[in-house]
This record gives sequence, C-alpha cells and structure tokens, in this order.
Amino acid sequence: MMSDDINYSVCNQLKICKRFSLQLYESTDISGKAQLMAFVRYQNQKSLIEQFLFCRELIQTCGEDIFKCVCTFFEQHGLLWKWCTSICTNRAPSITGCVRGFLSLAEATNPNITTTHCFIHREALVSKTLPFDLHTVLREVVQIVNYIKSHPAKS
Repeated sequence: MMSDDINYSVCNQLKICKRFSLQLYESTDISGKAQLMAFVRYQNQKSLIEQFLFCRELIQTCGEDIFKCVCTFFEQHGLLWKWCTSICTNRAPSITGCVRGFLSLAEATNPNITTTHCFIHREALVSKTLPFDLHTVLREVVQIVNYIKSHPAKS
C-alpha cells in the first residue's frame, strides 16, 4: 500500500536524523469520533521537512490514552522519545493535564522536550471574530473538506 511505503520512508528518515519535532492535534471528525493526528518536522540534509506521521482513532481522549497511542506508534516503527526535541499541541485539556496529561507523560519520558501552542489552533480561535463575508468563505471551505473526507475515493 502506498501510504505504508510513505510512512516507512518518513520513519526511516527520522531514524537517520535522530531529531524531530512532533505536532499533535486531537479533534473530532464529522461522525463524532475522536481523531489524533501527528505531524513531524525534521532536518534532511540542508532543508527542513514537514511530514504527516499518522492519524489514529481514539476510543478515550484522556492524556494517558493519547500518550499510549503515540508510544505504540513509536514502538511499532522503531522511534525513540529521546529523538523528540519538541511537541506542539492545540492545548486541549487532555493534552495539558499537569499530572496525567499527554505533555506531562511525554516530559517524564524525555525531560528535554520543549512544548509550544499550535499556531493553527490560534488561527481557529481568531476565525471566531472574522468579518461575516470571510467567515462565510471559511465555513464553505470546511464543508467542502468534510464532504471530501467523508466520501473517500473507491480503490
């Protein structure tokens, strides 16, 4: 499968460079299921590469479950937490809990990780105060994207 080949390639590049940033976004899709999306950014020779890493459905959305999901992916693909230099999140409560949130568990695994708040989430917050005509365009784009996501191409 092509997506497996791409995933294999990205994970191999991460193993070679041994330093990457992780961006996580936990959201609910249009069918009401919680989804965890992960992106990585790493240096490949002279350029910075940003790649989609995975999207997994979450049964529970507490920090421990998100951490287990990421750990399982890392273990399945031979990635180590010590290679993760930073984590960018949307600051959902399950991500930021001070004891059992994802960031707390990740920092316990690798105390050198730095954390930041995702700019995409900031843009989503700003979009709530958009002028009416821009808000209408944004709403239509979201509807189109959701329609495309809910009607996958037949293989």
